[in-house]
Amino acid sequence: MKFENKAISYLVCAVFVLILFALGAATLLRNAEEYSFFENRNLTPAPVLEKESVLSGEYFSAVEKYLSDHSAGRTTLVKLNTAIDLAAGKPVVNEVVVTDDVLLPYNSFEGTPDAASIESLAAIEAANLARHRDTAQSVGARFCYVAVPCQYVCLADKYPWYLENRAAYTKATSETFFGALGAAGVEYIDMLAEYEGFDDEKKSQFTSAVDNHYSILGAYETYLKMIEKINADWGGSVEALRDPDVREIENPYLGSRSRKLFGLRSGSEKLLSIYPKNDVAFRRYNSDIEGAPVLYSLPDDPWSAVTYTVYMNGDMPRTTRDTERRELPSVLIYGDSFTNAVECVAWYSFDRMYSLDFRHYGDMTLDEFILEKKPDYVFCIRDYEALLDLNANGIVFLCKYVSP
Repeated sequence: MKFENKAISYLVCAVFVLILFALGAATLLRNAEEYSFFENRNLTPAPVLEKESVLSGEYFSAVEKYLSDHSAGRTTLVKLNTAIDLAAGKPVVNEVVVTDDVLLPYNSFEGTPDAASIESLAAIEAANLARHRDTAQSVGARFCYVAVPCQYVCLADKYPWYLENRAAYTKATSETFFGALGAAGVEYIDMLAEYEGFDDEKKSQFTSAVDNHYSILGAYETYLKMIEKINADWGGSVEALRDPDVREIENPYLGSRSRKLFGLRSGSEKLLSIYPKNDVAFRRYNSDIEGAPVLYSLPDDPWSAVTYTVYMNGDMPRTTRDTERRELPSVLIYGDSFTNAVECVAWYSFDRMYSLDFRHYGDMTLDEFILEKKPDYVFCIRDYEALLDLNANGIVFLCKYVSP
């Protein structure tokens, strides 16, 4: 009997080792992916074998992370675990707060906001934005900062009472930052305050239940405020796109939150598109290469899932829309993915519309681009979460000035 028990134990161990060996071999032989679509993040790259990293232990830690990210069957296993967590009714799954009607980002507990740090960052941002304003004014352009609320700001009241909704941080950063902009003489538009002028039903249409970005209806209201700033405050005469043709995109929508849940909770939300009722021809250039004059990047069929990259084909380093109406002014819009939906409507009002995303663009600084292209108007669009972010489309990276 003891011999049989030992034989069974050896057999189980051998099968377990063979399974581990098979998974390891499959991991090493498969084509390594660089990006996880559902997790919306870059996967750990293969570590480089170096003497220093081996001696310090960094190499083995990197190997562990690499194998974890690239193990065969990982996506299937993570999706299965996600399904189990959702079925168990966990309030937070894959860093997504799951409620009956919305999917929100999980925020770690912050406590009382650090007022001194907020004031310091706000002063740096405001000072550098003032320098960009001065550069714009040197070529006869007007400069304006546009703050737009992201999902957790619009839906802070949707968080369960025991989870962090960042309301205190949102209030502290926005009030301090806008105060710093005012003191520096930098003009700005606060779209969260502008949204408050609408009733609750209308406001609910400006955000998304399953994605970090605002809807294109929220982006459209942002565009209208930009045109209002040009005409009312700056004495311009730019025609706004009024009474547009709003169409529902048939394809199922996979928002950034529902992607993290592998589409297991996606809801019925649809993306919308906006077109002028009277066609206006334009040419589109990605960097300096002319491409198809498209505003919305859609699949050929109505059943494939789409993401927010529908708008302007996602994040592009530099694009230009040229309507060849030289009697109209030109505009430069820069920022991250929150500019994309605005660009889908803003092009209508201008001769040329330039857009820059400094997470991917580095040929020129912002000031150099302004001095070369000489746009009539410059708008920086940033979401509330990034108000004090000094990276990428934050301020320091954009110019030759350095923070004190």
